[in-house]
Amino acid sequence: MNLSLLSSLILSAVLLGVNPVLSQKNDRQLRKPVNCEMLKEGNYVWDCSSYYSICTNGRELPMECYSGLKLNPNTNQCDAPNAVEQCHKKRGTGDTLYRAVDPFNCQEYPDGDYESSACSTKFYKCSNGHTHDKDCPPGLVFNGNTRACDFKSKCHKKPQMS
Repeated sequence: MNLSLLSSLILSAVLLGVNPVLSQKNDRQLRKPVNCEMLKEGNYVWDCSSYYSICTNGRELPMECYSGLKLNPNTNQCDAPNAVEQCHKKRGTGDTLYRAVDPFNCQEYPDGDYESSACSTKFYKCSNGHTHDKDCPPGLVFNGNTRACDFKSKCHKKPQMS
């Protein structure tokens, strides 16, 4: 893999909030490899793990989250284990491979505000195809139905992404 591609992948991961660390050679026995040949490009993780793989052009780039964090496939970010659904399941064998969600891309949506996840304090603002991460004021969450920050008690339905 050429150096510019590797640099681009690492920069992309950092911009997505993944905070990657290239997995060291002595960690290879701790991580299960991912065969990327037939997989869609993206980040992949086996169950609840700090180790994950970026698959691009059929090749695997082994990565690791910092400080005991785990890759959360529901957010595509390194997260505390108690925030990762896969870490709450009974101890598995590590045989389930999860593909992390694709990052939100405003090029696919008209200008406006969009939720990052249901009733979250964070949301995306799309402007001329550019994505801007935004936060609701303290005490409020983003209501996907009204596309505005609101009281959590009013945010309970699954919004439509249209």
